[in-house]
Amino acid sequence: MPFSCNAIFGHLCAYLAFENQNSVDYVTEKLWGAFASGTIPIYYGAPNIAKLIPIDSAVLIQSFKSVEEAAVEIVKMLTVPSVYAKYHAWRYQPLPLHFVRRWNLTHTHSECRLCQLVHRRVHTQAVSASTVAH
Repeated sequence: MPFSCNAIFGHLCAYLAFENQNSVDYVTEKLWGAFASGTIPIYYGAPNIAKLIPIDSAVLIQSFKSVEEAAVEIVKMLTVPSVYAKYHAWRYQPLPLHFVRRWNLTHTHSECRLCQLVHRRVHTQAVSASTVAH
C-alpha cells in the first residue's frame, strides 16, 4: 500500500506545521498538507501568513504574545468542542480567491509552475504588443 501523509494526518486533531525559515510568503507543504488532510495546523513561519489563509484556519503561533498563551489556545482547541469547530468553520464557507489560487498552485510541481509562468508572461506580452499595434 502506498504511503499517504493525508491518510496518516487525517487521524490527527492537529499538526505542528513549523517552517524551516520565517520569511514573507514562504509557505511549504507543511501547512498545505495539514489543510489537505483535514487536520488543524499549528503554524509557525511566514510572518504574513494571516493574510494568506482563511481566518481561523490554523493556530498561528506568532499571533500570540507568548508561548504560554499559544499553549493555552492549543489546549482549548483540543479540549473544547466549540473552539475545535471554530478552526474548521472556514471549510464550509466560500474561500478567499487569494487562498484558492495559492492552494491550486500547490498541486503543480515547481518545474511545471515555472513553465506556466513563462507561458503566461509570453502570452501577456504578445497580447499587449498586438493591442498596441492596432
